[in-house]
Amino acid sequence: MAQTTQRASTPRVVVVDDDIDMRELIALTVRHRGFDVVAVADGTAAMATIVSEGADALVTDLQMPGYDGLTLCRSLRALRASPALPIVVFTGVGKNDARLEVLRHMNDIRVLHKPMGLGEIAHTLMEMIPTAALDSKSLRTVAHLSGMRASPTSPRVSTASLTRR
Repeated sequence: MAQTTQRASTPRVVVVDDDIDMRELIALTVRHRGFDVVAVADGTAAMATIVSEGADALVTDLQMPGYDGLTLCRSLRALRASPALPIVVFTGVGKNDARLEVLRHMNDIRVLHKPMGLGEIAHTLMEMIPTAALDSKSLRTVAHLSGMRASPTSPRVSTASLTRR
């Protein structure tokens, strides 16, 4: 069973989307915010990467052909006991879609609806990844680029521990 990799340096984020332009744009944005990024085209490749190489978080599209985002989330939750891998799911489906209801009942999953700002993905990752996996450079970079500053006493970066400049 794969474990969430707790790195003393840069946290690894797996980005998965079948749309190459969206995948590369998200990967570039997340990488620019101080994360190590592995970008893959489908759920099968994402699962293989996470199982073999580990990850600190996953960013995935919900709608993809074949092994889609929901199947990927279910498979990862079946593999993991604790701690759960933080997952950001982005989607263009309506808020009443049945797949979203399934995701709402899974731990450590946030759903972002398109159109969303790319900075919102990085900000959400910062809220979800434990600070033990984040180095000070990543914290400063993401906080600076999102217009916020991290509280130095916070054991975990969260909305409550971020303040506007």
